Amino acid sequence: MITKTHDIVLQLTEPDYIKSGIKLVANDYLTNIFNIKIYENAAEISYPSIHHATVVFAKPDNTYVEGDLTKTSTGFTYTVGTNAIAAYGEVTASVQLFGSNNERLSTARFQFTVLRDLADKDAVESTSEFPILQQLVADVENLKASIINLQLPDNSIPNLKMAPEMKKGIAGGVAAYDTVQSHLSDLAAHGDILRNAVINNNFLINQRAVSGTVTLSAGQYGHDRWKAGSAGCTYTFTTVNNVTTLTITSGSLKQIIEGKNLYTGTYTLSWTGTSQGKIGTGSYGNSGVTGSVGGGIDLSIEFGIGTLSKVVLNFGGNPFPFLPKSYADELQTCQRYYEIIGTHDCYIYCDNSPRTLIFDFKTTKRVIPTCKVYDFAGNENKITYTTSSYVLENNKTLYGDATGTLSAVEIAFVPPIGYINARFSKLIADAEL
Repeated sequence: MITKTHDIVLQLTEPDYIKSGIKLVANDYLTNIFNIKIYENAAEISYPSIHHATVVFAKPDNTYVEGDLTKTSTGFTYTVGTNAIAAYGEVTASVQLFGSNNERLSTARFQFTVLRDLADKDAVESTSEFPILQQLVADVENLKASIINLQLPDNSIPNLKMAPEMKKGIAGGVAAYDTVQSHLSDLAAHGDILRNAVINNNFLINQRAVSGTVTLSAGQYGHDRWKAGSAGCTYTFTTVNNVTTLTITSGSLKQIIEGKNLYTGTYTLSWTGTSQGKIGTGSYGNSGVTGSVGGGIDLSIEFGIGTLSKVVLNFGGNPFPFLPKSYADELQTCQRYYEIIGTHDCYIYCDNSPRTLIFDFKTTKRVIPTCKVYDFAGNENKITYTTSSYVLENNKTLYGDATGTLSAVEIAFVPPIGYINARFSKLIADAEL
C-alpha cells in the first residue's frame, strides 16, 4: 500500500494556529498519514496518560469532519479520508485530548492546503457527517442522472447509428439504478428493525434439539420459532459453513411474526432454495414474493416442499440481502418465546414441609408462559428425589403445577422425610405464538 507520512508538532501552550506547509491533493484516499507529536513547552507530553484523542477539520466549504486519532507510545497517527480533503483550499485542524474522566484539552490549531484534483473534472461534493444510507441514496441518484445523460434523442443520427445492444444496456442501467435507489430509500427510511422481521432466519437456534428426520404434527415446533402448517411437516436439515439448509419433504413450515415487529406497508419475502413461500393468506411463489401487511397485526409466512435457507422478510417492495445475526442475539430473541432451563439439583432440608424454588428467565417472555417441569425419567410435571443412599426416585408429585410470570417461574413441592435433595432434568417456559 502506498502512503505518505506528514510529521506535525503541536504545542499545548500556543493560542493561535501554525502553518504546517503540508499540501494534499483532493481525493487522495487513505494514503496521507499525519504523525502527530504534542509538546508542553519543551517537554513532550505523556501519551499513556491520554485516554483518547480526536481531530476536527474545518474545511473551506464551511463544513466539519471529526475523526479518532490512533494512540501509540510515541504520539498519535491519523489516516486522512476523502471527506476531510474533499474541498480544495485552506483547512484548519485542531486536536482534542481526553482524560479518563472525559476531561478535554485542545492543542494549538494547524493549517494545511488541499489542492484541486486535476484528474477529476467534476466538483467533489462535500458534506458534514450525514447518515451513510442518505448518502448512498444521493449517490445512486447522481449515477442515475449520469446514465440518463448518455441517452440520445430518438431518430438523431448518433441514436440511429448506436448499436441496439448499447441502447438496451443504457436503458437497463437506468432501470437497475431505479431499483437500487428504491431499495436504499426503504432501508434509510425504516432502519434495521425492518430489514428482516424473521427470527432464527438461518435455523441456527435449535433449543428443542430436533435431529435426523424431523416429523411435526400440525402446529408443533421444530427449530426455534418454526412450526408445522395445518398438514404437519417433515423435513431434514444440514449445516455447512454455518448455513443451515432445510429440505421439506411433506407439508409446510411456517413462522408467526409478532405484530409488534411489523408496520403497515408492502413487505418482500425472499430466501435461498427451491421451496415456494407465501405471506399471510397470499399465494405461494418463488423467492421475492410481496404482500400487504398491517402494522401491529401478527403475520404468518409459510413454505412448502423444497429446500430452504437464509429467509428474509423486509419492509418495501424490493428484496434485501440476507444479513446474519450474532448467535447470542438470535438465541436471546428466541428465548422471548421459548426457554429451557436445564438440570438443577436443589439441596434442601427434607422434612415434609412445603418448599418453593424460583428461577429467573434469561429474557422477559412475550406473555406469561406455560411452564412444565420434567423429572429424570421424562415424566411431565414430576420431580426426582435422591435418597440417602444416592438412589434417584422419579415420578414424584409437585405441589401444584409450575407457575410463571413474564420474568420468572416458581416450583412448589413438599420434600418428604428420608431424601437429601430434589432434582429436575429440565424446565420449559413456552410463550410461543
